[in-house]
Amino acid sequence: MQNRCAIAVMAKAPIAGRSKTRLVPPLTPDQAAALSGAFLSDMTANIALAARDAPIDGWVAYAPSSAQPALVPLAAPGTRLILADGTGDMPPAVEGLGRSLVHAARSLFALGYSAVCLV
Repeated sequence: MQNRCAIAVMAKAPIAGRSKTRLVPPLTPDQAAALSGAFLSDMTANIALAARDAPIDGWVAYAPSSAQPALVPLAAPGTRLILADGTGDMPPAVEGLGRSLVHAARSLFALGYSAVCLV
């Protein structure tokens, strides 16, 4: 992994009423959830295409842990999942999404990647 880059899409399960809520209205909660799932599928597919020509690996960084079954079928083949729920030691005053970003980056660097990109 030392000369490779991990590109992780930060994601949560596309659940009606819990994802892309700022798009409701004009979308319905079900439409917003479907759009969220489509975004994840498209992004991981594009990362997989880029990985054909560059030393990168695609990941989905997700929370909570119970979301994994809903995300697996949406991710492009070869995309791996890593929990990023913000657990563990954190710098002072890091809250919300920041905790998940720190957790994802630390976890991917701990796997030996020399570079990490979080989307």
